[in-house]
Amino acid sequence: IPLGSDINFSETKQHKFKTSDCTITVKDYFPSTFDAIRSIYEIRFKTFVDSLSVLDGGSEGEGKSKQLFFFTQNKKYVIKTVKKHELQLMKDLIEKYYYHIAANPDTLLCRFFGLYKVRLSSGLFNMSSVEYTVIVMNNCMRVPPVFSKPCQIYDLKGSSYGRITNWKDFKQGMVGKEHNFKEKALRENKINGP
Repeated sequence: IPLGSDINFSETKQHKFKTSDCTITVKDYFPSTFDAIRSIYEIRFKTFVDSLSVLDGGSEGEGKSKQLFFFTQNKKYVIKTVKKHELQLMKDLIEKYYYHIAANPDTLLCRFFGLYKVRLSSGLFNMSSVEYTVIVMNNCMRVPPVFSKPCQIYDLKGSSYGRITNWKDFKQGMVGKEHNFKEKALRENKINGP
């Protein structure tokens, strides 16, 4: 595992690829940092890139952010579009995040493995283009086929303000939030909550 002094916490790299119908430009944020994080979890660069080569999804998430979510075909990773303020937050926190992950590899924090700005350009002189900033993270819902799907999923942010899913929707499989989690825990443990 590289020492923090071997990592450039503000580094970016640019990559350009051409296909028969478009040009793909990728800005790679913090490549040495994410390479070090991937090495903590014994993820080889080639395997990681191979996983990212075929994606499924591209659907809007259930949250308020309306960000797009993709999955690698092997379901190991989730790719989520991020907003400008989330990109800035990652820029501000990347060094502390790295040191936390390095010191606590079994952390319950989400494991981020890459951050990229991807531009797809096509048409005459690449005049038509679309751009996404995406973060790649582990898919914590990936389970071996012998296990069933999770019976409930929660999106916990650490805040309780406005963080509830309608109980009818929650019971039908919609993602729960803090208040749903708290109420369910209280009911299952027969605790009278506040």
